[in-house]
Order: sequence, then C-alpha cells, then structure tokens
Amino acid sequence: MVRKLYMKMSLDNIKRNKEITLPYMIAMAVLFFMFDLVLAVAFNKGTEGMPGGDAVRTLFTVGTVVLLFIAIAFAVYLNNFVIKKRIKEYGMYNILGLEKKHVIMIMLLENTIIYVLSFVIGTVLALSLSKIIFMLFLKICHTSENSRFIFSIYPYQKSAELFIITYIVISIKNIITVIRFNSIELLKTDKKGDKTSVFEYVIALAGIVIMAISYYVANRVDNETDATVYFMFCALGVIIATYMIFPAGSHILLRRLKNNKKFYYRPTNFISTGSLMYRMRQNAIGLASICILSTMVVVTGAYSFSLFFSAEANSKILRPDDIAYTMSEGDNVMLTKDLVYDIAKKNNVTIDDYRRYNYRLYAGELNDGEFTRYSGDESAYTKVILIELADYEELTGQNIILDKNQILLFTSDEYKEDTLSINNAKYTIVNADKNNILTSHKYSKEKQRIYIVAREDDIYEIRKEYYKMCYVSYDWNSYGDNDVNSTGADNEEMSVEDELNALLEDDEAKYTKVIINCSGDDKDRYNYAKELKENYEYKAPNYSFVAYELYLEENYAIFGGTVFLGIFCIIIFLTITILIIYFKQVNEGYEDRERFVILQKVGMDKQMVVKTINRQIMIVFFAPLIVSIIHVFAALKSLKLMIMYFQTMNMSLIYGCIIGMLIIFVAVYFIVYKITSKVYYGIVKF
Repeated sequence: MVRKLYMKMSLDNIKRNKEITLPYMIAMAVLFFMFDLVLAVAFNKGTEGMPGGDAVRTLFTVGTVVLLFIAIAFAVYLNNFVIKKRIKEYGMYNILGLEKKHVIMIMLLENTIIYVLSFVIGTVLALSLSKIIFMLFLKICHTSENSRFIFSIYPYQKSAELFIITYIVISIKNIITVIRFNSIELLKTDKKGDKTSVFEYVIALAGIVIMAISYYVANRVDNETDATVYFMFCALGVIIATYMIFPAGSHILLRRLKNNKKFYYRPTNFISTGSLMYRMRQNAIGLASICILSTMVVVTGAYSFSLFFSAEANSKILRPDDIAYTMSEGDNVMLTKDLVYDIAKKNNVTIDDYRRYNYRLYAGELNDGEFTRYSGDESAYTKVILIELADYEELTGQNIILDKNQILLFTSDEYKEDTLSINNAKYTIVNADKNNILTSHKYSKEKQRIYIVAREDDIYEIRKEYYKMCYVSYDWNSYGDNDVNSTGADNEEMSVEDELNALLEDDEAKYTKVIINCSGDDKDRYNYAKELKENYEYKAPNYSFVAYELYLEENYAIFGGTVFLGIFCIIIFLTITILIIYFKQVNEGYEDRERFVILQKVGMDKQMVVKTINRQIMIVFFAPLIVSIIHVFAALKSLKLMIMYFQTMNMSLIYGCIIGMLIIFVAVYFIVYKITSKVYYGIVKF
C-alpha cells in the first residue's frame, strides 16, 4: 500500500512538473543515445577492414572516455537545476508529516522513473538508427565497400554501466541535499539572495591574470607540434579563469549600471537590474558554463570540419605523386618495370609517367648557399638527394659534361646562390632549373629539398665532407656523452681516418626510387596502388611505399572519424547549452513570478512587463556569447597551428570554418534566446 502511494506521488510529481522533468528526460535520452552510437561505431568489427581503422578506433575510444566524463558532469549539472525547482516541494512534504526517509524514497522513485525511461528511449533509438548512422559514417569516411555494420551487444552494456554510474551519483547527491536542510530551509531555498564577498574581487583578479597568461601563451606558440600541448593547458586555464571572473564581473557590471542614474532610474532597468543582483552568483555560474560550452561548440566544429574538408589537399601535399617507392639499387626482383605495367593494364590504368633513378639521401641545414649540420632550426631543415651524373643521364637521355667541383642543383624552392658549400668543399652550380624532371610532380611541389647531380668522384667528396662535418669533427662531449671522444668514435683507439672510412663504407649502398603517375577511374587507380603495394610489401617490407589514393582514403577515414565524433560532441555541447539556458530561464521565472505578479497588480501593464523581461535577459544573456567569441579569437593562432600540423595550409578554409561555425552558433543562440524568453514570460505573466 505504502509503495503504491509512493509510486503514485512520484508519477504525479513528474507529470505536474513536466516543464522541468520532460526536458531533463529528453536530455538524458539524447546523452544515452549519443553514447550508444559512438560506442557502436568505435567497437564495430565492420571497421576492421577499413583504411586507418586502427587510428579511427583509437580516436573513438578516446572520444568515448571524454564523453563519459562529459555525460556524468552534464547529468550532475542539469540535476542541480531540477533539484532547485523541486526542493521547495520536498520541504512541503516534510512539513505535512512525511519523514526525510519518505521524501528520499519519493525522490529516488522519481529519479528511477526518469532515468529508466531516458535509458530505454535512448537505447531504442540507438538500436533503430545505429546501422543508418554507421553507414553514414562510412559514407563520410569514403571508406571501402568491404566495411559493413556488424551488430554487437557491447555498446549497450557500456551504456548500461553509464546509466548505473550516473544514477548512483545523482541519487547520492540529491539524498545529501535533502538531509542537509531542514524543512524551513527547504521552503526558503529559492528566496535566498546572493551575497557579495570581498574575496570575489581577489578571485576575479586572479582569474584575469590566469586568462591573460593563457591568452599570451596561446599566441606565443609558433610550432605546430607544441601547439596541441600548449592549447590543452591554455584551454584549462581559460575555463578556470572564466568561472573565476564571471561572478565578480557580473557584480561589477550590475553595480555600475545601478550607479548610472540615467540608466537605473527607469522602470524596466530598475526592476531587471535589481532582480539580477538578487541572484548574481547563480547567474554568473550558469553564464560561465554557457560561455565555455559555446566556445567548445565553435572550436570543435572549426577544428574537425577544417581537417575533413582539407583531406584531399592534405594528401596532395604529402603525396605529390600517385605512387612512389624505394628499393635497393639494382634489385630487379622487386616490381620490375614490366610488372608495374602489367598490373596497370590489369586494373584498367594508364601510366603517364614512370621514373626510376638511384640516389643517396642526407639531411642538414641550408643557409645562403652553405649546407651545415642540422641544429634544430626547422625553417632551414633541408634534405639533399645525391645523384651520380651517369644515373641522371640514363634517366633523362641527355649527354652532360661536368668538370671537377661542378654540379647540377635542382629545387622547387628559390635558390639564388651560384655555389654550394659543404664543410671545407665548395661546388660551382652549372644549372639550377626549377622545371626539371626531378622536381616535377603531379599534385604539389616538394619543399625544403634539393637534388644534386655530380660526377662520381665529387659525390664521394661530398659524402666525405658531410661525414666530417656531422660526425667526425663534431664535439660529442658538448652533446653530453662522456663515453664518446671528440671524433665521435665509440672506440677511443679508432683514428679519425679509420672512423671516416668506416662511415663511408657503411654508406656505400645506393637506393633506387620509382615514381609513377597514372590516369584512370579513382577506384581503378586505388586498386592499382593497392595491388602494387601488396607485391612490394611481400618482397621489400623494410623500404618505403606511398600512394596518393591509399593515403587519401586513410585521411578520409581518420578525418571523417574526427568530424563524425566532432558532430556528436557539438550536438551534446549544444544540447547542454540549450538546456542550461532553458532551465535557467524556467527556474528564474518561478523565482521572479511573485515579484512580477505584485508589479502587475499595482499597475504595471503587459507591455511594460515584456520590456522589463527583455531588458533583464539581454543585460547578461549575451555576455557569455561575447566572451566566448573573444575566447575563440584568442585561440585562433593555436587552433590554426593545430590544424596546420596535418599539413592543412589553406588559410581561407580554416578561417572560413571558424567564421562559419561562429555564424551558425550565433544564429542558434539567438533562436534559443527568443524561445526561452517566451517561456520565461509565460511563467511570470499574471
């Protein structure tokens, strides 16, 4: 009998407070739904055959962990709004004779009903749409036809674990809330105004310092590799600073408005400013949360969409030709020219360009015609490809005469010097034509790379000077290795000459590079590259094979996974933002209702009420939007560098994605503002 009564009261409470419980239930259902779908994609065995599948699964696994923490934090945060609205009702139950254990029982039953319904709705939706979403994911990733959806119970088991964890956390928190307050306090919770504290100004000042430091560091980073690391710390600093600044910042703003007689002593401004000052602190925390979530929406969207839309351009930069591979010099067992053409014919592909040449590769720094040991300056880092004159003549069919210390130098970059110095040797450049067979590529030009063609004896001298400069003459004690002598030899008894000869002997072998450019359907070119790679890997697993079509598919898989996960995060962040705004307006509407009823009874007309409500909302409603836009522009440089890390150099695309996300979010934010303003007015109107 008692249990039936508790159940009836719980169901009646849920129905009676549907303007709070229904959005809360929908929010949790969306959360479970999203979590199910991310897991369904992350751990679907159908992705095992797709290019970049391992990277995609790793990406989604990390995303799942992030979503787990977001989900719990989201549920706790929204529960605060719900419990704030219901706390007065629980206090009334206590006064009417129910003990706290009975109130807790009713509250737990309500939570159980809401969470079970949310979980069931989210799970049913996920089961119904998981295959469609997975196929959409494959479409976004441009993945192969072999990938297919394979149902698994695992995602739903993990979602059930999330449900249990969230339910337990929320229930414990609500039980503590009820136990802590007595009946009178429960009834007067929504009557308490916020008090200011002198410490708020100290906290705000500290927040300004933290934010200034975070902004400064984010805009001082010039390296793509460091940008990601520093961005995470700067983002954490900005989040902390935002929560520190908003409370005192809101107080200072409202105080200034109150001291401005022309503004304050007007009916609409007087009422709205006073109402906002009454609950200043709770407003500030909610607005800070909206600000952070708004920034997350824009940054997540800009980052993921920039990467996805630049997948093709990125592939062309890193894979300037259709196919390129290396092998040992003269090794005709692997992928002979005849085999390359036979496989092309088999796959309906026409070879337009076939190049094969022998080379040696070295690296260092090139500054003003002088090639030196690499010191860490990435802007000067240069790869040098040495090609003997006889091999170059075989490649081009030309007959070229070079004297001693004369070289041909080819580069896609600008080379203005007439000579090239390597350690103690100087070489005269006979020809430095950009439009050369070595530097010409199908999709993009190579950067920070020079090709040197020289006689065999000069090639030997160049190698010798390179090893003298980089190893033999280098003071290894300054490098911090006391076990290595000044010549770089591990064996202190080895002479400089012996060590140099050992290095040259180890470097005696040359490598052969083959570059292939072809035409045909994208699918045929992909199959051709794939079959070539299979033949190549079987015979030369330790060398390099790269292909534009294969890399493009991997890029689409990884960046498609990024944008897919990004869309999920955007939906969740937007859902949280909208619901925070909604619950904030509903809670404040019920708190303000009595005041507006009194004002309407003493003569305030409907038009004046609407103006007051609009002014009250607009005073601080757009503050988080403005601050979030400032956050985005402060993070612009770091965000750009993080995107450029993936060789995305299209600045107009990056800025376009950022501006586009800002415009979309501002439009959504304005729509939410208009809708929630009407909800607020519907509550407070008499």
